[in-house]
Amino acid sequence: MIVAPEHGRSFPQGKSRDIMTLQDELDHKDQWKKLSQQEFDEVLDKHEKFVNNQRDGERAQLGMHDLSYLDMAGRNLSRAELTGAILNHCNLEGAKMDDVILFAADLRFTNMVDAQLNHADLRGTCLAGATCQAR
Repeated sequence: MIVAPEHGRSFPQGKSRDIMTLQDELDHKDQWKKLSQQEFDEVLDKHEKFVNNQRDGERAQLGMHDLSYLDMAGRNLSRAELTGAILNHCNLEGAKMDDVILFAADLRFTNMVDAQLNHADLRGTCLAGATCQAR
């Protein structure tokens, strides 16, 4: 056994240390695709057509996307796929999010006042600092 004193862990001889450092975490920041407000609005326009069963509608597939600081107030995100998405500091005030998939999403410091979340999948979602009150 090899003991890594700085972490108090031991590892079997010949095995690599699977310790994730802060630098490793920073190296993986490109896992999420960043969208601008304009790009997001285009995706959401198609998604709203999908929700309303209109021609040329397409479900929003935004899993593993960085949507931080975007304005989604009053928009219809129902049935959108947002698994693992980052929505830090977003404005979701009054957004309709019925049946949305937010599994393992990061919604820290998001404004969700009056957002509708009927049947939303919130398993593993981080809501630290989010405003989630209904008026």
